[in-house]
Amino acid sequence: MATLIKTAWATVLHQETHSRDIVFAQIVNARDIDLPDLDSLIGPCLNIIPVRVSFPPAPAPDIPETTSAILTAVQTQHAQFLECSTCQWQEIVTQCTDWSKNSNSSTVSSIVLHENFDAKPEVDLGGGRRWKMRSPILSNPPDQTIFLTTWPERDVLCVMFSVSSRWLFANVQPKIVIHTASPKFDAPNPILYKLNVEGTRTLLQIAQESGT
Repeated sequence: MATLIKTAWATVLHQETHSRDIVFAQIVNARDIDLPDLDSLIGPCLNIIPVRVSFPPAPAPDIPETTSAILTAVQTQHAQFLECSTCQWQEIVTQCTDWSKNSNSSTVSSIVLHENFDAKPEVDLGGGRRWKMRSPILSNPPDQTIFLTTWPERDVLCVMFSVSSRWLFANVQPKIVIHTASPKFDAPNPILYKLNVEGTRTLLQIAQESGT
């Protein structure tokens, strides 16, 4: 599912920027490195690493073969990068790119996090009292960073966008294109949804309101 989310977000950025070479960030748990008893390690292991997606020349990547190839490339890249999952973003920028150190090019413009579990658990406190988290716990993103978080909840996939209102209102409100496809990727179905700054919506709600 994380591969689908990253590919969908890369497609949004590709369509909005008209660039064929897309780079954004993802959050990983950094528990795939070769260390003994890593599964029992307690502590903050999350890290931000880059995702790079290359799109072919026109026509747009809506044909099944192109979509499948991009999904495969994103998945393969993720598997190859696991051993480097503890590398710091700024270190990667400094050592592996020719980006100017005096510009905003090294700033993380968007970060994707997919939780493969219910990110809003409900806990029985006893005495008829229950506690439920309203949204995933996230640290405040930088002023100019879009934070995309997805997580499953019962039979829907929830999508939450976090962004500074100062940045958002200073620019054109983003139109979010959510692509749904059949398992064979032969029926892409774009849903245009103008983001409500205050709202958190689910794919199911958006699809129902769009009549798809």
